[in-house]
Amino acid sequence: MFQQLAEWAKIAPLGTAIIALLGFGVASYQLYLNRINQRETTAKNIFREYLSQAVEHPDFAYGKYDKDVKDAKDAKDAKDAKDAEDAEDAKDAKDVNRRWQYEWFVAYLLWATEEILEFDPSNWRANLKETLKNHVNYFQNDPTFKTLEIFLYSEKTQQLICEVAGWEWPIKRRTPDVQALVLLAAAVIASAALIYFST
Repeated sequence: MFQQLAEWAKIAPLGTAIIALLGFGVASYQLYLNRINQRETTAKNIFREYLSQAVEHPDFAYGKYDKDVKDAKDAKDAKDAKDAEDAEDAKDAKDVNRRWQYEWFVAYLLWATEEILEFDPSNWRANLKETLKNHVNYFQNDPTFKTLEIFLYSEKTQQLICEVAGWEWPIKRRTPDVQALVLLAAAVIASAALIYFST
C-alpha cells in the first residue's frame, strides 16, 4: 500500500501542473470573452450615442449643416445696408459654428464606425456604409479631410470611407499644403475657444 502511495506521490506534481495549466487556459478564455463583451458594449454604446445625436440634429445626420444659408441671404436682401452687414456678420459666425458642429458630428460618427468595425465588421458594414453616404459631400469637398483627417482612422474605416466617396483604396498619403494646415489649426483653436467660453 505504501508503495502504491509512493507512486502516486511521484505522479502528483504532474497532475498539479496539468490542473494548473487547465485553470490558466480557462482563465485566459474567460478574459478573452470579457474583452470581446467589453468591446461589443463599448461599440454599441458609442453608436447609440451617435444615434442620439442624430435625433437631436437630423440636419447633421443627413449632411445638411448649411440649411439656413438661403434664408439668411433672403433676409439680407430685405434689409438696409447697415442691418445687412450686421446680419451677414452674425450669419457668418453662425455658419462657421454650424460647420464646426457638423465636422465634430461626423468625427463622432467615424469614431463609432471605427469601434463597430473593430468589433464586428461583417454584420454592421452595410448599415455603416448607408449612414456614411449621407456625408459624401463633406468627404469629397472638405479641404483637409482627404489629406489629413482620414488618416486619423483605422484602415478598415478608411476603406469604408473610400468605398462611399468613390476613391481608390489604399489612399496615397500626400504632403498637405500649408493652407490646409493653417485651416485645420484655426479650426482646432476656434473649437477649443468655443468649448472654453461656452462653459
